[in-house]
Amino acid sequence: MTGNMIVIFHDLQDAENPLNGLPFENGVSLVAALTSLTHRPPFFCELVGSTGIKILIGLSASWSCVQHSPADGTPPYLMALHGRDGDQGDDLAFLIDDTATPVPSRFGIAKDVLDEIVQDFIETGEPSSTARWEEI
Repeated sequence: MTGNMIVIFHDLQDAENPLNGLPFENGVSLVAALTSLTHRPPFFCELVGSTGIKILIGLSASWSCVQHSPADGTPPYLMALHGRDGDQGDDLAFLIDDTATPVPSRFGIAKDVLDEIVQDFIETGEPSSTARWEEI
């Protein structure tokens, strides 16, 4: 793919988020926008790419998670793994419409890994080689 694709941001917890529906085609500005939201309780948002691929992001100040899948809801659903052996601790939870959705801790990723995944997604639309991926 040549050049960055355009991704549209959707906050699945806060319908009033002013970023909802905004297009991003630059990874640096997209990472900055996501970082500006990490003060909130953990929540899900998604980035829908112009190529028909999306990433669902569980966003928080500490651990996040990412699922890579077709935007039409069909499989495969790939989850980024934290890359370390063993369990990381308690399951994570992210809000969608005021409902906490649990995510197994093995899918928790650090901020720097999330940033790389987002950058790679906007540049290629593919799952980032920064993380290992597991089909769920």
